[in-house]
Order: sequence, then structure tokens, then C-alpha cells
Amino acid sequence: MNNSNNQRPERQPDGFSPQYLGIGVALGVALGLAFGNIALGIAIGVALGAAFGSMRAGPTPDSEEEQP
Repeated sequence: MNNSNNQRPERQPDGFSPQYLGIGVALGVALGLAFGNIALGIAIGVALGAAFGSMRAGPTPDSEEEQP
């Protein structure tokens, strides 16, 4: 069987989604360019990404108690 069409994105055990870290880093780099300090922007981006990831982390369909 070929499962390539229904694979889920990687998830950390605590429900953190890595895509938010990428979004945060992208925002941070943009902010870093605006302030003229890319390293600071990346640090801000990692913090923003972690904050977004933890805020958006909710119960996943797999973690619900009703399983067959």
C-alpha cells in the first residue's frame, strides 16, 4: 500500500507543530532586517515561533479518548 497521500505532519509529543517555529523564524528575520540585526531577528523569531506553537497546540485527533 502507498501511504504517501495521507501522511500527517511531524508532531512533537506535546502537540507542538514545527510549522509555527518556521513562521516565527521568518517573522523574526523580517523584524531583524527592519532593525538591522539579523541575529536578534532570528532569536525573536524562535521565541515567537515557540510562543505560537505552544498557543496553537491543542488536542489532536489521535489524543482523544474515543478510539476504536
